[in-house]
Amino acid sequence: MSGDQPRGSKDLSSLFKLLSFPAVTTTPLAPKPVAIFEAMPPFPLETLPPNVRAVVESSTASARARRELIAAPFLALAGAAIGNQAAIEVSQGWIEGPVLWVSLVAPTGAGKSPALAAARLPFDRLHERISGKRPIITTDATMEAIVETLRTAPGIADLLQTLHTLRDRYPDGLYITRDRDAGAVWVHWYNENVERMHAAPACVRGFYQKLPAHVARLALVLHLLWHPDDAGMPLSAATMTHAVTLGEFFRIHIHRQARILGEHAPIPDAKPTLEDRIARVLAEVDTSDGWLTRTEIYNLIGRPTRTELAAALETLHDRNAITTRSITAPNAKCRTTEYRAS
Repeated sequence: MSGDQPRGSKDLSSLFKLLSFPAVTTTPLAPKPVAIFEAMPPFPLETLPPNVRAVVESSTASARARRELIAAPFLALAGAAIGNQAAIEVSQGWIEGPVLWVSLVAPTGAGKSPALAAARLPFDRLHERISGKRPIITTDATMEAIVETLRTAPGIADLLQTLHTLRDRYPDGLYITRDRDAGAVWVHWYNENVERMHAAPACVRGFYQKLPAHVARLALVLHLLWHPDDAGMPLSAATMTHAVTLGEFFRIHIHRQARILGEHAPIPDAKPTLEDRIARVLAEVDTSDGWLTRTEIYNLIGRPTRTELAAALETLHDRNAITTRSITAPNAKCRTTEYRAS
């Protein structure tokens, strides 16, 4: 049996043969160029407190990277530093913590590594101060300039130390509420986001659904960055406006991501009409025959008033944009009207 192959070797040999594809001469397809940063608005630095803004602006020059490549991970790291010490009550029963998930997507040479190092460095310094251990830091040619920037940044170390020790001042945890004006800003933006979600392409609609949670988390992180010594005060309209501004900035990046993946996802108008929302729902209806009842439409587009829905359906019918039919539903005593895109 000494000449036999070990158990499984025959199967592996067959697998390797399958993976050894013969060379084929073809004309490669030229990749579609995607200008990721084309016409991108600058990161809204006004949303950050002056000391954090100074770090981002100085590190941008030192790391030779765009602002958002430093500011976005800085916000995520600030949320991690806060951890479970604080949360925001968005509405009754809706609580959000400060956890933010950030991914840096940019071409090779755009400065992702030095930008992330610049965002990390003050937090690594905090870790070193607390634990006495020096963390492993990825370095590059620009790190010396970044270190000097952070050494002279006004109060950034104290700010992060204050965030880290929230538990000492609030042993039972800190739950932030919003004042009345902040609530008005939130409600207005939230309702507008619902309208935009119904008008958005299907490929980005899920992101729109999650965006309010992230705006609430951004509001919490910004509140603590702007008011580290008065963390228990209600969240203000100014801070909520900053969070909304960041949310809208990241909305654009949602569409950029869709474009990179080959999806056509133009940013919808801020306030699509009710007719637009109904037409979108009927165009993407997932039923076998494409018909929806008025009640189904009502639930899918955010529950407008019955009068508004009736008027919008009539307008679409007059435009020949929809087709109607009258049917008797199973176990129903009366007939009902169904609608379908023309």
